[in-house]
Amino acid sequence: MTGKNRLYAPLLPVYGREESILAAPKSEIPHDPMPSDSVYELISNELLLDASAGLNLATFCNEAYTDPWGEKLIVENIKKNFIDHQEYPGSNIAEKRCTWMLAKEFGTDFAPGDENPDTASGFYGTATIGSSEAVMLGLIAHKYRWNKNNQRNLVGGKADPQDRPVVLMSAHVHGCWDKFCNYFGATALYVELKTFPYRINGNDVLQILNTRIEDPHSPYAETIRKSLCYLKPQGNRTIGELVMCVGAVVGTTFAGACDDVRSIDDAVEAYCQAQPSSLQIDIPIHVDAASGGFVTLFSHNGKEIPYRFNETNRVLSINTSNHKFGMTFPGMGSVIFKNNSVVDPSLIYNITYLGGSFIDYTVNFSRGSNMILMQYYNFLNFGRVGYQKIMDNCLTNAAYFVRALKQSAVLSKYLKNISEFTHLPIVVLTWADNIERPSWSLVNLSDRLRQNGWVVPSYVLPQLSPEQNLPPESGVPVLRIVIQQFVTRDKLSKLVSDLEAAIADIDGVNLRPNRRRLISGYLC
Repeated sequence: MTGKNRLYAPLLPVYGREESILAAPKSEIPHDPMPSDSVYELISNELLLDASAGLNLATFCNEAYTDPWGEKLIVENIKKNFIDHQEYPGSNIAEKRCTWMLAKEFGTDFAPGDENPDTASGFYGTATIGSSEAVMLGLIAHKYRWNKNNQRNLVGGKADPQDRPVVLMSAHVHGCWDKFCNYFGATALYVELKTFPYRINGNDVLQILNTRIEDPHSPYAETIRKSLCYLKPQGNRTIGELVMCVGAVVGTTFAGACDDVRSIDDAVEAYCQAQPSSLQIDIPIHVDAASGGFVTLFSHNGKEIPYRFNETNRVLSINTSNHKFGMTFPGMGSVIFKNNSVVDPSLIYNITYLGGSFIDYTVNFSRGSNMILMQYYNFLNFGRVGYQKIMDNCLTNAAYFVRALKQSAVLSKYLKNISEFTHLPIVVLTWADNIERPSWSLVNLSDRLRQNGWVVPSYVLPQLSPEQNLPPESGVPVLRIVIQQFVTRDKLSKLVSDLEAAIADIDGVNLRPNRRRLISGYLC
């Protein structure tokens, strides 16, 4: 239908139009316009293939919950560009208030007169697009400090021209840490994680910090030498002299574990205190609390995981993900600093060309205001008591699910949990102890659950870096289930029964080879 006749297409029923029998444009912008309702139906029908948000147990992000008033606030402000502070000062104030509220929860040390975000002049953190940007902003600040100290040492003959900043962290950090090192010219040094409980502690960190760069037996020293390509021997210099930051995770994506931040803090402090004062070694810790931040801030037992600024000496920055258990929709994270001196003033920009003047320390400029306003709404709507009730309910449901797994004869035969479900509502299942592994895999089980609508990812725990892809026979294969606020007791009971049925079905298929071929889509 072209030319004059196309103008009358909107008078036809949507499914009586030409668009219903043509393929959707895929690689080129179409020449002619298309009626709005036809486009809506075309895209909506393709989206029907997406997973149901309420059954998506893979994601940490809130994709399923807000109340009508929160949704109304989102829709009313969806067009506002947050960076236009002069035009939308209310959004700017809401962002500062959210940042201050989180900063007080994390124990930030405010300068006198900076306790009120509406009038404060110091910089203590910022909202971001997500935790990946927040991690990078924290690490950029620490890299800048390291560079300045390294330049001083280089001039004084106490450093090598080949020196580069090193980020020391767990092999189970989020992939954004690896991106930072790759994009910003740092060396990634991962603490190997090959056995339960899949978290790092102070002993791991201190041993690596004290390792000589020339140690011929250390894989960590070998990584440093290969990366930095020294032209002369480094004598007794240690890896710690190169470390710009130690990374610790509260709630790992892979295993649902928490690094022992308190002992890591003690280890870094001990190392720094033992170094010659002339080197001015001052290693900060950045805590990635994307998954566990909100849970540990508000749950009844969150204080059992100490990592906040007022509980440590060396933690100078913390990021969290507001669009996870902060319960905004995707598009918001936060980075919070211990005080207003962590970020060097030269990294903070004074923006004037948008009208007025405001300070900015972000990677992105244009972004929506609505998720910031949603977070402010949640803080006011839930309050601390509301957040605690939600987090405690998530933890209670996680405990119920683990208990149900143990009580099931079928599931306990095959599976066990390895996550810290008492502190984080994350359940990570792997093969039970002393099991003779069946011919089917956890990937098969994940695929079989997908037939019932559940999204439960299966993967192999990395050992050497977050980007390592191990085959199941060389590592620990797992299933991960994130129990958010919308994952109710009844849903978990249904998931248990569906897991039992899926295992029985796959076992049955393995006994009948002909049937195996018919449904090989989830057995391969």
